[in-house]
Amino acid sequence: MNLKEIKNINWPHNWKPVEDQAILRELRREISPLHFLFWKTVTVVARRLDQDDILVYIKNYQKPFATVHLTWSKREWTSKRPRTKYFDNISNWLKESIE
Repeated sequence: MNLKEIKNINWPHNWKPVEDQAILRELRREISPLHFLFWKTVTVVARRLDQDDILVYIKNYQKPFATVHLTWSKREWTSKRPRTKYFDNISNWLKESIE
């Protein structure tokens, strides 16, 4: 699945697609060079409205989707923050997001 196909997804409750990449600035501000995503090309594709979670697409990676829990605080010099969970495909992400 590519980014164009994601636009046709029936999003789970409390998730909505993101057109404006302004939230990507917050993600970049929070992750340190120790975090895996720091070195990757990512696009924010959706945001959870009732939490600080975002769904990102990771270009050229075997697990191209990840949820990231933004902290809205300073950069943490750790590979574990912000909390990130990776998915092999959008179907697996959808299954988990509706449970």
